[in-house]
Amino acid sequence: MEFILYEYQELIRRDHKKESVMKKRAGFKSVKSRLLSAFGVVVLLVIALGVYTILSVHAVNQKTQEIVETDTQLMAIDLKLANTMAGRMSAVRAYVLFGDEQYKEEFLTLTESGKALQAEAEKIGSSDEFGDLIDHMINWRKKLTTDVIDMYDSNRKERAEQNLSELSIEGNDLIAKYHEIADKREKLTNAHGEEIISSGKETLTWIAVVLFLVLVISIVAALFTASVITNPIKRVMERMQLIAEGDLSHEPLAVTSRDEVGQLAAATNEMSEHTREMLNGINEVSSSVSAHSEELTQSSTEVNAASQQIAVTMQELTSGIESEANTATDLAMMMERFVERVEDANHKGEAIQQTSKNVLEKTANGAQLMETSTEQMQRIDAIVQEAVTKIKGLDVQSQEISKLVVVIKDIADQTNLLALNAAIEAARAGEHGKGFAVVAEEVRKLAEQVAVSVTDITGIVGTIQTESSSVAGSLESGYEEVEKGTAQLKTTRETFGDISNAVNKMTTDINVISQNLEEVKAGSEEMSESVEEIAAISEQSAAGVQQTAAASQQTSSSMEEVAGSSVQLAHLAENLNGLVREFKL
Repeated sequence: MEFILYEYQELIRRDHKKESVMKKRAGFKSVKSRLLSAFGVVVLLVIALGVYTILSVHAVNQKTQEIVETDTQLMAIDLKLANTMAGRMSAVRAYVLFGDEQYKEEFLTLTESGKALQAEAEKIGSSDEFGDLIDHMINWRKKLTTDVIDMYDSNRKERAEQNLSELSIEGNDLIAKYHEIADKREKLTNAHGEEIISSGKETLTWIAVVLFLVLVISIVAALFTASVITNPIKRVMERMQLIAEGDLSHEPLAVTSRDEVGQLAAATNEMSEHTREMLNGINEVSSSVSAHSEELTQSSTEVNAASQQIAVTMQELTSGIESEANTATDLAMMMERFVERVEDANHKGEAIQQTSKNVLEKTANGAQLMETSTEQMQRIDAIVQEAVTKIKGLDVQSQEISKLVVVIKDIADQTNLLALNAAIEAARAGEHGKGFAVVAEEVRKLAEQVAVSVTDITGIVGTIQTESSSVAGSLESGYEEVEKGTAQLKTTRETFGDISNAVNKMTTDINVISQNLEEVKAGSEEMSESVEEIAAISEQSAAGVQQTAAASQQTSSSMEEVAGSSVQLAHLAENLNGLVREFKL
């Protein structure tokens, strides 16, 4: 056996030595580096495609931003300026007709809005045509101020109306030009949009071309890399199949690559050589084992005969000692049953004690939950009381709203009456009062709509007051029920306290009973130990003899096993030689 271990260790040392030599070979190039080289071109093409896509999207974003920030805003400003001019003309016309200062204020407000729009357009950047139009509008605004408003303020109404008619024509021309510029900007925006669409189509075409190139190069690289890697692996697989069939007579594989596949081929060669050397060593060892097993069989037969004679003598001594140990064993068994009954009673007392503790814990938890519920009911009490106060405040505010609605209704009635008087005066004025009559009719309609809305608001406020009163009554009833629940929770908490005190007293009594049972158990165990010591001494005497007899019998059995093992070892050695002969070395 030592010779077999020595040969096996020697094979392991030689295997480790050759493995270290293989790892130190220079010029190693891994499959990973080949794969990275093959797909490097693909990665570069993908990067180029990504850069081109980013640049194209950036250009599209710039053009879109230009449309949003410049063209669209300027078009909106053109339309707003046209609207402010129309509003200013209407305000001046109403001021000349009715003399109401409100229309003059409206004109000034629209003028300031127009100035703000002009400043915004200049900030964004406008064309020369738009600048000339702005200058023309400024002159028109100055004429409208001096030739119409100032002249009307100096009691030259007819001259102001004549100048207004002339300036209205000029203002309409300016409004038309603003709309014309807005149309031009819209066309320019559409042209930019078409340019963006064309650029997007071109980008999609280039992306499709590059994707096709990446696909073709990837397929070529995959096929080439698969061929380079799989062919050497197939040769290694064929050699491993021959080794599995027991054929070790072929020449070593030719190693042409310096990557992991080349290392695999070299490792296959090393394994084949190691296996051949190991089988030769096993053949030598099995021959030596066959010779030594015959000598071992003869020696074991002689030792077996002597052991059987010793066993017969020791069995006769054992029968006399066993009778002495039986009596002490019976007494020990009786004490054990007594101790078991005492332990059972003690365990039941402990179980009752644990149950009492659980009941006490649940009672404490119940008391804690009742305390929490009481605090929650108190918080609910405060919330309900606060809600009642807020509902009453809502009722007061609803009454205030009703007063305001009455005031608004009076104002609407007065406005309706004023509109009627204005219509009468306009009818008296004849042709000059037609515009004023239209305004008076609109004011009358507005007053009637206000009166209808006031009626609706009055109904809604009345409903709110009714509902708030109902809610306040419900909350007050709930407040009374919450107070009753709080009182009941306090009573339940006191009951839990009484239960806890009773359980505490029961737990104390159970502890006293458990202590008494522990004392009885301790005395019984001491008595049982004394009896067991007596029985143990007798058993030890019998056991000593039995062990001696058993040792003799075991020795005899062991020698028989040794004899059988030596025969089996001889058969195994012969079988091992047969297995080695199956390999083709």
